[in-house]
Amino acid sequence: MRFAVWAVVSVAVVTLSGQPAPLSSMDIDQAIQAGKTAKGSIGASCTAKVGFMDMSGSLDGPFDTSALGPLNRISQAARDAERAHRPFTAADVSDQLKAPALLVIATPRKPLLISGTLHRTARAATIEIQSRPPKGEPPLLLAPAAFELQPARWLSPMGLELIGGGIIARFDLAAFMAIPHDEVSVVVHTDSGERSCRLNAADRKLIH
Repeated sequence: MRFAVWAVVSVAVVTLSGQPAPLSSMDIDQAIQAGKTAKGSIGASCTAKVGFMDMSGSLDGPFDTSALGPLNRISQAARDAERAHRPFTAADVSDQLKAPALLVIATPRKPLLISGTLHRTARAATIEIQSRPPKGEPPLLLAPAAFELQPARWLSPMGLELIGGGIIARFDLAAFMAIPHDEVSVVVHTDSGERSCRLNAADRKLIH
């Protein structure tokens, strides 16, 4: 996967305690087993929507957003292989899967025809993570180390091709884990404004 580089920006300093320890063979084996038996979603997820006062009109569709750490990505790959009846072992775990990075994926929803108006999701342009601090404290902004725009295409009810776009971004995992505030927002910037959703403390604990 090729990524365009985008620098990390913050309005307040995130103090890092160092990079996460490399995954052990036991960590990897446990992640593979967890993925093969997983029933629900893996990692953390939320739905990035328009704000209350947004004026996007029919470009108001949401993004389905997921956040995956290295163990989550290994579990997901193992589950995908299990569903496809393919073997998956530690030997199949690539350096990209086990890299100490947070992968955030924002996928646009399929357009919907509501009361005669076609509602679709605006194209993603960039993405960032914002902390949600107590009142009076500045938020922390974490931009991806790299990202890739993902084109999406659908057919409208009238048979016309509609083009949209999601985004896959890689964040520094240590920087994300070092954010001291319990809640963070995933903010997708589009050509028609922001789409955002929250990950609370319980959600963040699902990211490994």
